[in-house]
Amino acid sequence: MTPAVLRIVAFVAGGVVVGYLASLVLCRTGSCPITSNRGIMMVLGGLLGLYSAGAARGPASAHISSLEALTRTEQFDEALAQADTPVLVDFSATWCPPCRALAPVLEKMQGQWRGRVRFYTVDVDASPQIAQRFGVDGFPTVVLFTKGQEAERVTGNLPDLIRDALAKVATPLATGPATSANASDI
Repeated sequence: MTPAVLRIVAFVAGGVVVGYLASLVLCRTGSCPITSNRGIMMVLGGLLGLYSAGAARGPASAHISSLEALTRTEQFDEALAQADTPVLVDFSATWCPPCRALAPVLEKMQGQWRGRVRFYTVDVDASPQIAQRFGVDGFPTVVLFTKGQEAERVTGNLPDLIRDALAKVATPLATGPATSANASDI
């Protein structure tokens, strides 16, 4: 079995044991229909164990994105100061499902906007001072900077709004007029 399956089995088994023990301790009078029934308590304990197995993963040690990570305030300030193009910063957290869902979308956008926008990510748990500095309290939050100043902000997993914001601040491709088919590829 894989380590993940073993972890789940161990947590469920532990939950069943806890449920059984809880049924012995919680309601000795038998007046409580849930805690006096060992079977129900074992099932509830198993479900709690299953939930705990998922929660026990904890935050990932690596970023959820392949975008360049900014971890220090000095590094962040330098990236903004040295940028000759607009800068997109993804404020996200490894425990955040919408952040994990947005990460591959931003990676694809990075390829599409190469040379016109610089893409970075900030893990708000690893670098809370940067997130606090910009008042980021919802995740994911994408902030676009031009000339070091905030120009656009999108909070949530909203790729269409992010594309619109990019189109506002970045130089369009010099391949001619955009058709409706080309505009959707942005």
